[in-house]
Amino acid sequence: MFFFISAGGIIAFSIAILHLLRSCPVESCVEPEEPTNFPSHFYGAVAATFFYMGGRYDSINAEFDSDNWTFQTLMIFYFFFTVIIMLNVLIALINLAFTDGDETWYLVWLENRLRVVERVENLTFHIPGFRQHHDWFPEMIYYSATTMDIEEYQDTDDRNRAAPTSASSELDDGAADSPSGLQQDAPAMIEKPVQEELQEQIVVLHDQIQEQKVTSENQNRILQTHIQEQKASVEELGTVLQKRIQEQLQDQRASAEKQIAALQEQNTTLQEQMKELHTMLSFLTAKAMAGTS
Repeated sequence: MFFFISAGGIIAFSIAILHLLRSCPVESCVEPEEPTNFPSHFYGAVAATFFYMGGRYDSINAEFDSDNWTFQTLMIFYFFFTVIIMLNVLIALINLAFTDGDETWYLVWLENRLRVVERVENLTFHIPGFRQHHDWFPEMIYYSATTMDIEEYQDTDDRNRAAPTSASSELDDGAADSPSGLQQDAPAMIEKPVQEELQEQIVVLHDQIQEQKVTSENQNRILQTHIQEQKASVEELGTVLQKRIQEQLQDQRASAEKQIAALQEQNTTLQEQMKELHTMLSFLTAKAMAGTS
């Protein structure tokens, strides 16, 4: 809105200066005796008027030195509008925005941090056994609020509390002039908003219970799927270990059989050697007996 107002003011002053310096009072326009340097084109006039705020007055230096009191008055209003009012309003808006950001940035940061922690904590419920083994989140969360929010909450709370009492006092004041039927319906009229509030609270609680039920069912499903996956992985590990044990037993059995066969071969060779030694001994004994005879 500020920029629209400032742009409208600059355009209006551009048209006024252009009309004052370039317009003709009669149909047959004649060039003035002292021609002005102010642009005759509309966009050039707007640009020149805008640059007056920066101190560029080369297009109207001659008019400042002249005795044209109308132009002097117009420029007084121009500088009062642009330099004094609009620039100060712009400075005030920037200061207000900076002050607001300086006062509320920490609360905004805390709120964003709270939302991030809340989302991360909700994700941990879907990981089996995570919250039993890791204590990463506090048991209490402190919620922050500005003073304006607290005052607004207190005002609404006070109004809600004062509404039933004011209604009851009005009914008591008009009880003498009201018929008996209205007097009997007064408690119902007072209790009706309370009943509506209770019904709304019951609906909200019912919705919350349904949401918690759905979330718990989803968590149970996720836990069951994780348990089944872990069970399948354990069974796979058992089968793999059983296969490895059987392979190792077969390898050990084969090596033992090989060792037994080698021992049997050694035994047969020893028996053959014993037979050869026995025959040699018998031959030697027979030869010795023949030599003695």
